[in-house]
Amino acid sequence: MSADALPGSEPPMTQQNSFGARALGVLLDPTTTFDEIAAQPNYWGPLIVLMAGSVALTETLTSKIGIRNIILRSLHQSGQARHMTPEQLDQALRNATAVAHVLTPVGAVVGPPIFLALAAGVGLLILRGIFGAQASFKTIFSVTCYAALPTVIGDLMGMAVLLFGDLSRLNPQSPIPTSLGFFLDSASTPRPLYALASSLDLLTFWFLALVAVGLSRASRGQVKAKTIFAIYFGIWLVLTLGKMGLAWLA
Repeated sequence: MSADALPGSEPPMTQQNSFGARALGVLLDPTTTFDEIAAQPNYWGPLIVLMAGSVALTETLTSKIGIRNIILRSLHQSGQARHMTPEQLDQALRNATAVAHVLTPVGAVVGPPIFLALAAGVGLLILRGIFGAQASFKTIFSVTCYAALPTVIGDLMGMAVLLFGDLSRLNPQSPIPTSLGFFLDSASTPRPLYALASSLDLLTFWFLALVAVGLSRASRGQVKAKTIFAIYFGIWLVLTLGKMGLAWLA
C-alpha cells in the first residue's frame, strides 16, 4: 500500500469505474482507487451496502439470540442485575425490550451514515481546518464510505458465527471474530480489560489505514497518510480510554 502521495500531485482523471470495481480496488489497490474517488466522488453505492450489511447483521443477531436475551446478558455483564430483585429485573427487561424493539432496527439503518458523517467531519477538520487542504465534504465522505467497506466482511463473519457457532458463549456486544474481545469471556474478564479487548479490532485499524490513504489522495498529497492516521488513532485511543474508564466505574 503506497500511503503517501507526492505533494501537489493531481489525482489522475480517468473514466469512472463501476461500484464493484472501486470496492475491489479499495481492497487491492487503494492508492489508485482513491485517486479516482477523489476525482469523481460518489458515496451512494458503498453507503447502501454498508447500511444493508448493518441491517443484515442486526436482524440475524436479534433473531438468533433475541432482544430480551441480549439486554439480559448486558445487565449481567455490567453488574446491574446483581442489584435488582427478580421483579425489578423482569420489569426492567420488559421496559428495555419494548424500547429496543423500536430503536434497534432504526439504529441499524441510520447508525452507519451517522458514524460515517462524523468520521468524515473529522477528516474535513484535518484536511481543511488544520492543514488548509482543498477538499469538499462530498469527496471526504465518499472516501470515508469506501474506506469502511471492509466492515461488510465483518458483518458476513458475524452472521456466520451467529448461524453456525455456539451462541451460549457468544457476547452479543462482540459478535465478530476480528476483535480480541470476541475470544474472551466477558463474565470472568475484568470489565476495563474487556472494554480494551473489544476495541482492539482488526477492522477498525483497517478502516483507519484506508481512510488515511484516501484522505491523503483527496488532499493531492498535501497531507501525508501517516499524519492523518496518527490523528485518527489518537481519537480512537481517547475514546478507548474513556470506554475503559466507564467500565471501571460501572
